[in-house]
Amino acid sequence: MKHSDLSYPVICLGQDGSIVPHQSAEEFGKCNALALWVTRYFADLTVIDSAAVLWRVESAIPKQEKSGIYRWLSRLTNRTIRVDIEVWRLDQEAGMAVVKRLLVSWLDRMPEFWEASADLDEWRSRVESCRTVEELAILLE
Repeated sequence: MKHSDLSYPVICLGQDGSIVPHQSAEEFGKCNALALWVTRYFADLTVIDSAAVLWRVESAIPKQEKSGIYRWLSRLTNRTIRVDIEVWRLDQEAGMAVVKRLLVSWLDRMPEFWEASADLDEWRSRVESCRTVEELAILLE
């Protein structure tokens, strides 16, 4: 399934511990060259859509394949690149309770980042108080 078919907003959970909300398919489908080719940001990315359904990124391919020189220049200048993202639904049923538990476990991966703005227990409480993925996306922006 294409990323444009997801219900937005979405929250992306990276294997590096990052939590990134995206309000639209257009926003989700953009990244910089470093994220695409060097850090491989989309590899094993977990996506939570606004219906609290869990997805996994299967592939992320630049929309317009350019010559090798263009790719090299894009990497060198770290340009913004538009990508086509394919996702597949994870077998497990989600729901808000599962989503909240997952987000709290992600907060625990990088406590120093979250504690820079508020105590980790405060962040956990804020996540638990949200009733929808939309509220979570706003909280995490």
